[in-house]
Amino acid sequence: MATPEMHARLGRLARSQHGVFTRSQAKDAGFTPGEIDGRVHRRVWIPVDYSVYRAAETPASWLQRVMAACLAGPAVASHRTAAALWGFSDFPRDIVEVTALRHRRRWKDDVVWHESVRLDAHETTVVEGIPVTNPTRTIIDLGAVVAVRDVVRAIDDGVRRRLTAFPKIERELERWSPQRRGAGTVRRALRWRADGVVTDSTLESAFDALVRERGLPEPVRQWPIKDAGGKVLMRVDFAYPAARVAIELQSIEHHFDFEGRLRDMSRENELAAINWRLLQFTDRDVRRRPDYVVTKILAALSSDALLDPPDEGDLRIQ
Repeated sequence: MATPEMHARLGRLARSQHGVFTRSQAKDAGFTPGEIDGRVHRRVWIPVDYSVYRAAETPASWLQRVMAACLAGPAVASHRTAAALWGFSDFPRDIVEVTALRHRRRWKDDVVWHESVRLDAHETTVVEGIPVTNPTRTIIDLGAVVAVRDVVRAIDDGVRRRLTAFPKIERELERWSPQRRGAGTVRRALRWRADGVVTDSTLESAFDALVRERGLPEPVRQWPIKDAGGKVLMRVDFAYPAARVAIELQSIEHHFDFEGRLRDMSRENELAAINWRLLQFTDRDVRRRPDYVVTKILAALSSDALLDPPDEGDLRIQ
């Protein structure tokens, strides 16, 4: 017969695992197979995955579902789920995606399962109590399930936050067969960042992807605009120096902030005084109105009013 100590022991374990536990863990806590089956039959314990349960009073959650899939494998959170756990931009906490060693995966309608020939110890860690692929392996895995722009965004975010680095990604990619699914996508993403420089924000990453996907001329990033005497007046997010077109990206909050708008007007006036045109786009413009952004850039680049380009000596400051 189950004792209070048995319940307490299993409860402590479940709390450390986002509210779930396995059949073998319940046995280790002292519950017999009959007691386990009886509780499941009476819906005191609710099946979450293969031989993984939660108490009926324990609310379900995304983290709990991910943990249950990992326990059922055994497996590790990977691909888009790992990207969400690491906080990579624009990877929401909705999909449940895990990787198990070959021949160990389970089938479940609400889980995306992957098999791998290896899951080396240095490729996995723990985030929020859940076993997960490390940032470098996560980026390499993403190449199999998302577009190149999304891999670039993950690379930018990972490198910017010092979770990984270009040499690490390249080195780990080399350890895999060239035929590995998604390897070509990751290589294309790395070529986008061949200069070894990442964008300063997720919005800049999205703008950079838009420019490349639409076939626009590639602007330079973080361009210092100088006056006639060579003094740096400001540094803009992106620029087409030969056309004297500067591009600034603004968050919604900044766009509707009165003080921010005053600063924008001042910058516009300063740039107009030295014959530069300033284009400003919000996050909503870039992500939801890409045609508008492309049209504005093309119009600025084709304007007959453009003057002579800056001197060749006006180089980008690193």
